[in-house]
Amino acid sequence: MVLDVKRPAEVEKTRVDLPVTAMEFEIMDSIRNNDVTIICGETGSGKSTQIPAYLYEGGMSLCPSDPSKSYMIGITQPRRVAAVSTAKRVCFELGQGDGQSIRRSGGRGNLVSYKTRYESAGSGDSTRIQFMTDGILLSEIQSDLLLRKYSVIVLDESHERNLNTDVLIGLLSVALPLRKKAALEDPSIVPLKLVLMSATLRVEDFTKNARLFPTGPPAVVTVPGRTHPVTIHHSKVTELDDYEEIAFQKICKIHHKLPHGGILVFLTGKAEIIRMTNRLRKALSESESVPKHAYVLPLYSLLSGDEQAKIFSPAPDNHRLIVLATNIAETSITIPGVSYVVDTGRQKCRNYNSGTGVASYDIMWISKASANQRAGRAGRTGPGHCYRLYSSSLFSRHMDDFALPEVLTRPLEDIVLAMKSMNISSVSSFPFPTPPDKSQIEAAVKLLANIGCVDISNMERDGGDGAVTKLGKAVSKLPLGVRYAKILLVAAQAGILDYAIVVVAILS
Repeated sequence: MVLDVKRPAEVEKTRVDLPVTAMEFEIMDSIRNNDVTIICGETGSGKSTQIPAYLYEGGMSLCPSDPSKSYMIGITQPRRVAAVSTAKRVCFELGQGDGQSIRRSGGRGNLVSYKTRYESAGSGDSTRIQFMTDGILLSEIQSDLLLRKYSVIVLDESHERNLNTDVLIGLLSVALPLRKKAALEDPSIVPLKLVLMSATLRVEDFTKNARLFPTGPPAVVTVPGRTHPVTIHHSKVTELDDYEEIAFQKICKIHHKLPHGGILVFLTGKAEIIRMTNRLRKALSESESVPKHAYVLPLYSLLSGDEQAKIFSPAPDNHRLIVLATNIAETSITIPGVSYVVDTGRQKCRNYNSGTGVASYDIMWISKASANQRAGRAGRTGPGHCYRLYSSSLFSRHMDDFALPEVLTRPLEDIVLAMKSMNISSVSSFPFPTPPDKSQIEAAVKLLANIGCVDISNMERDGGDGAVTKLGKAVSKLPLGVRYAKILLVAAQAGILDYAIVVVAILS
């Protein structure tokens, strides 16, 4: 069954040129005929906005045996800004209003909705497409492993490989055969389909992982990109320390000397972005170049939704848009009008020192895959330029091809406790896309048992690797290493929290 959609004329005109449009039938055939489909679509291919619409138009939200029953198509994004902005765009493209209509929908809900940790809009009986952050779906799957209200789950930006995404993929690999069995027993239940979408996914982690998908490897569909030529400019030497100053000089030079076009600058975090925003606004406000003014906007995950939304609106007349962003702008969202990218080549990562037991946020080099994604942002609307503030030698010799999954970089006791708090009984046998070493998982369980976060007294009887305790659940909610979190909780009970905070701050 195919559903009729009346799109705005401007949408019909622009979507024809998207590379994914030519692949619509191949994509839908793959999803219908396979439990799991991996879609590798380059940035700018249109996959994030068009594939949810294809699924809806193709009747994937309907129940063939019961016309009165319907399902939702769920799409996850790793970041709030991407979930909200994509939902609004899809809402507009499906002829449901200007995107803001999601918030104005009544009790029955909107055709398209979104749900994040702090905000929900449009959900109701009429909802057929729901965008959400991966944490929201993770909460839902803990209470309903079969995800009975969904017919298709799309995990967008799967290359991010954060803990939530990897756990979701593992849980969904368990849910798929159970849901298929339920569908055979009850015709009113449709089998669940899983779609993994990404621009830079290392496909081998999924296609060659028999433990993850034991019934056979997922189908893979590759969608070409639509990027225009991007000229890469490497620095002759790599400035290791004062890269902020080098970035500032490069931005000013582009603004003063190069033709009109937006500038996207990749920095490592909120503090850097705020410093650079203030400095550029002051320095370029007195500029007499053409364009006369710079419209400087920050973009990072903790920024309010209204502030983040400003980047999608056109810059004021006679202004050049300059966006200062973290890696949130690599793949999750598309900023219109960008012709120049300034790439510092760095990002902030959480690292763990196994010797001291201390986790810290350090500035690290990005991967080659990330560098290529950043460069591609300059070629969305026309030929562009990417200025890499590091040498070609550093790019080729010192950058990894791909970033490591979070499950291999975070302290394992943190991961085990987080999964235990999700009611996962056996972490050691969990179908990770990239599994940690089993002996290290066992060591992490013992550590958690020693500090009272996991009870292993009934481990042999239950067949798992321990159950989370009340203390463990409390510890898992604090953004600290498990030992430091326990110190603070015990200190709070003893009335000496102020002293413990100082001690933990010194240790960490």
